[in-house]
Amino acid sequence: MDERCEKFASDASTRPTDTKLIGTLRKFLYRNQEQRLSAASQQALCDACVRHAAAAAAAAAAAGTGAATADVVAAAATGLIEDALAMPFNIFTTGHKKQLLKHLDRLRGVEGGGASAAAARGGGRGGGGGASAASAAASGARSCAVLDVTLDGAIEVMDDDGETARVEEVDECVAAAIREAFGRGDEVRVRAVFGSAAAAKGGGKRGGAAVATARVLGIVER
Repeated sequence: MDERCEKFASDASTRPTDTKLIGTLRKFLYRNQEQRLSAASQQALCDACVRHAAAAAAAAAAAGTGAATADVVAAAATGLIEDALAMPFNIFTTGHKKQLLKHLDRLRGVEGGGASAAAARGGGRGGGGGASAASAAASGARSCAVLDVTLDGAIEVMDDDGETARVEEVDECVAAAIREAFGRGDEVRVRAVFGSAAAAKGGGKRGGAAVATARVLGIVER
């Protein structure tokens, strides 16, 4: 595992704006978030995330807002940092997350809002949410149990206080992991930020009551 993590850090030095590499790192984090990483592996993964974020922010700033390629790279790096912030502390420590937050703030300041950028970020139809989204990712998320994965791809979750929400936009890496675990009958818990109560379309109502909406940040350790 140490060797694999070091490879991510090394590759990030030579290919810092490679969106395919960024996507591979995101998948690696999701699939290994229950691992007890060594301090060396944690630092290597943090270094990889930082190198991607720093290079993406610099490229976007140099190209200017609206430059398609730079915006896509910045969006992919933003998604990576958001994923990293949602990881449990056996992956990234508080110190690592403080460092990552600084880079997320910088990325939020330069990231564009095109459709391709939103797809690279994996953050839904509307794109980024500015500083408030970064704050929510860091401190406003709740640990929730997954109640159901519907036929239309939505996910229903419930927090520890019994409040439920429907999640219609989920990063494809997270959604695949949730569906796989839920299909096995495993208990699945996620970190989610709840939005304002709203009547969901289609099957999003229970007994005529409005169902809150939420955004899933990642799967939490069971």
